[in-house]
Amino acid sequence: MEQMEVCERGVLSTTQGGRPGVAVVLPAYNEALTIAPTIDDFHRALPEAAIWVIDNRSSDDTAAIAKRTLARLGCPGGILYEGRPGKGNAVRRAFLDIDADVYLLADAT
Repeated sequence: MEQMEVCERGVLSTTQGGRPGVAVVLPAYNEALTIAPTIDDFHRALPEAAIWVIDNRSSDDTAAIAKRTLARLGCPGGILYEGRPGKGNAVRRAFLDIDADVYLLADAT
């Protein structure tokens, strides 16, 4: 699956070649120091999974670092932006916009 960056609402499928799609969902608010190693660790453990970072109004470089890390790894997934503050809104955005068979929700720290 090609890496995607999505700013507007749309359903994104993680199913690959008939196999169950796994989505790692990482809500993130100002996680510039920890987002790259978190993405690296999940990609190492689940190389077939799509990793989605839900940027929840970060004022640091969280989204840019996540985008570079996903590109470096060739990892499917991308960045979703949630403008409403709060982890609940970020998680809701992920479940509305990402279609997967299995969701793994974790902190971006």
